[in-house]
Amino acid sequence: MDARLDAIDNSSVMHRMAVLDWLLVNVERHNDNYMLSPQWLEQEGVTDGWAAAIDHGISFDSGIYARMALVNEKLRGPLLTLTTHYQEGPRQIGVEPKIISDLKGGLARWDQLELNLKQIFADMDHPQADVWRRRLERDIGALRRRVEAMVATGKFLSAWNCKACTGKNYDEL
Repeated sequence: MDARLDAIDNSSVMHRMAVLDWLLVNVERHNDNYMLSPQWLEQEGVTDGWAAAIDHGISFDSGIYARMALVNEKLRGPLLTLTTHYQEGPRQIGVEPKIISDLKGGLARWDQLELNLKQIFADMDHPQADVWRRRLERDIGALRRRVEAMVATGKFLSAWNCKACTGKNYDEL
């Protein structure tokens, strides 16, 4: 079973999940927060199963991410595996070219994405709407900087290896 789990951890699907967690600043991707296709776990040699990221309850909050990842050392899951070694420290592992290409495509359509996200709150009549709009502005900018940093370095990034890969601390992006 361990060899199969190692193959899963190093699969393209899990690499995409690590990218998703970096972009969402999700620190809590433990084994109970993703589902794996049964054939991956039951059949020897299967390398193309699927995984589904679930439970994004602690996402899009840079403050929580920094506290949990750096202070409390709670970063878990594929992103931790791809960005740090428990004995050697920060790792610099390259992101697959297809994933980088997809991220570049997202950057090319960024203006439309930003417009769509802002439209969600544009006409909202709620006492907290202005607070949510300001938070959205901040989070959209931070999300774009994380995408740009990953594209520029071509490496998996987390709070643990950000300085080694980009020359900047996580909170400076």
